[in-house]
Amino acid sequence: MTDQLAAVLRSHLDVEPPPGDLAAVVRRGRGVRRRRRAMATVTVVAVLAAIWVGATAAIPTAGERAADHYARFAPMDASGGLRAYADPDVAVHLGGSTYDATDLGSLDTDAIATPHGIVFYDDNRPMLLRDDGVVEALVDGSVDRDAGFHPTAKADSVSDEVAFAVLDDGEAVVTVRDLDTDEDVHSWSTSCGRCTDLVIDAYDDGVLFVRTSGTTLAVDMLSEEVVDLGAGVRVADVRNGTVLYSGVEPTPAPSGTRDWTFVEGAIDSELTFDGAYVVGWSSLLAPIDPRADPVRLDVGPTDGSLGFWSVDTDGSVLVIAPDGTYPRYTVHDCEVPSGTCTPLGPFKPKGGDPAFIGADM
Repeated sequence: MTDQLAAVLRSHLDVEPPPGDLAAVVRRGRGVRRRRRAMATVTVVAVLAAIWVGATAAIPTAGERAADHYARFAPMDASGGLRAYADPDVAVHLGGSTYDATDLGSLDTDAIATPHGIVFYDDNRPMLLRDDGVVEALVDGSVDRDAGFHPTAKADSVSDEVAFAVLDDGEAVVTVRDLDTDEDVHSWSTSCGRCTDLVIDAYDDGVLFVRTSGTTLAVDMLSEEVVDLGAGVRVADVRNGTVLYSGVEPTPAPSGTRDWTFVEGAIDSELTFDGAYVVGWSSLLAPIDPRADPVRLDVGPTDGSLGFWSVDTDGSVLVIAPDGTYPRYTVHDCEVPSGTCTPLGPFKPKGGDPAFIGADM
């Protein structure tokens, strides 16, 4: 303890502070932070812990480095795709590097991988694991916390924009952030009743597709036009004006200057970035245009056999294909529309089926 700090404590608390045990204070401060628990009684040691936690471990404001409990990540090269997949509860693979999955449970299907890193939620607060390995908060100030609120985040394929949501005093607020300029470019809010039912299903070229407790809405973030697509509609993905949906056919179609192509498909399917092919549980990618031929990837089954697929951040398709005796796989990066695949390496998960960050497949 410095003489200056000791003098402050004597002046304000009228006590003689004991010798400080800095290591113990740090351990206690980190424990308090992880448990999100406030201390009810103030002692001299608690004051010291609060000073330490306040200085180094508070939830960061937007643009600041995150708290110490996050793993230290290496800089990521996303030029060939971020290649974000996981061995559940065991390891997370990002940009060619592997990390222990302990305390990384937030990097799940609610998150979204982008060329600038991964947007995820920590206790309902949107966070960004940047491509340089630094974790930062995307929203300043307090946010309402509700364990049932899982809005997801979605990235645009034609820009650096990503959409995420928070609860704020009974409203759901969706923000679109340009990750390249680090600026908020759009915002939309709704009094959604049971806001825990609100989910961002897709974001495409300035149009937000959001599901509420009663319907699915298409929100043009520039014109602020809101179109009700109808109850029973589930939007699986939207790319380049193609809306992949499940359930009831959307009616009415969005008006204004936007032209949409509605295609029915499985809810856990994805679209290629050009909106021309559906990526499902097969290495045969189905074309949107019935006159076009499907794309056959070089690797992976087409008959419903075991395999895993997801569209990467650069528009290629990641395929985790069986390689010998279960559970041995090889991870491949496949180009569309050529179907040419490059092996990235072997993968033998120990925690269950492979999982892609930000994808339900």
